[in-house]
Amino acid sequence: MLLIMENHIFIGLGETGGKILQHIKERVYNEFKSDTPYNGINLEYIYIDSNIDNLSNILPLNKLQKSAKLNNSQKIHIKPFDPINLSLIKRTIPDNELNKFEKLLSSDTYFQCRRISHLSLYCNQFQNSNDNFIYSIKKKASYLYQKSRNPFITIHICANLSENCGNGFLIETIRQIHENINNFKILLYLYIPRPNHTNDESVTHCYATLAELNAIGVGSFNPVSLLQIDKLNTNNSVNKSIYFTIAYTFLFSETSKTNFSFSVSNYIYQKIIAENHFNPLLCRYTEEPIFTIPEFDQCNRPVHSVKFGSIGIMSIAYPEAEIEEFVTYNFARQAARQLQFNLWQEGIGYAETSL
Repeated sequence: MLLIMENHIFIGLGETGGKILQHIKERVYNEFKSDTPYNGINLEYIYIDSNIDNLSNILPLNKLQKSAKLNNSQKIHIKPFDPINLSLIKRTIPDNELNKFEKLLSSDTYFQCRRISHLSLYCNQFQNSNDNFIYSIKKKASYLYQKSRNPFITIHICANLSENCGNGFLIETIRQIHENINNFKILLYLYIPRPNHTNDESVTHCYATLAELNAIGVGSFNPVSLLQIDKLNTNNSVNKSIYFTIAYTFLFSETSKTNFSFSVSNYIYQKIIAENHFNPLLCRYTEEPIFTIPEFDQCNRPVHSVKFGSIGIMSIAYPEAEIEEFVTYNFARQAARQLQFNLWQEGIGYAETSL
């Protein structure tokens, strides 16, 4: 029997994404005593972050397992803009906004802007090969093909949408993958922050990212390279082949948020590795959608993508007002039946009939 080898590339965006990758690699090492599982599963990792401290401090839980640590070739540091590339970016900014843009570049809140993070990842393609995302993913894709002779790759992107790197890099990551890799599918694993009064900005950025993903899913939005900015006004500007297969959105309460990276890494491990090598009945996970036709509004425009799935519970809400209303109404009905018919039936109460 010919064994078909599977290729997987895990991409972690921001600190949480890096922790997920580290947990997956450590789990694989604990189970197989190797970086790669047996029986035809090939794994590669890319951790992307703008914070050099996060990249340096990502360690396995068992610090003695040095083989389970993400190495430097699996980490990419996103640096600020190179002044050489500013002229290209300024073409996309209205003249009346240029002063604000230049002040933002010189401030400490550089990476706090979602769009600035997006453009920073775009400019990463002009960096040297050591910190170049496109070079790195092409190299890993080529290595996986040489190892398996299977050109198809499943790309898993993990991100916390309440983090600047998570929501700022996501759309640009999908675009760069689509323009530089062939024969792939993308699975997204996204943490959705719970709205409260302390993280209104992160919730806003999260909603904006989800709105863009939905637009990509229905084919009405196409993120393009700045090098193609002159083609935006053409009728062919929307390339509906840009897609992701499904976005798994993980819903966690604030108390269980710390377990998010462990939960997602375990979920991915069970789905990809345990399902192939152990008892598949133990692996219960959301299947990828078969029908990808979006929902349409009354004007026959696609509005809702079906490429989303939710996992977890943020909170349990009890409809107290409805329960009180239901109990009160039933007691009132029983009293009215007693006055009108006075017929008691065991297990039912007062019935709506007379003797």
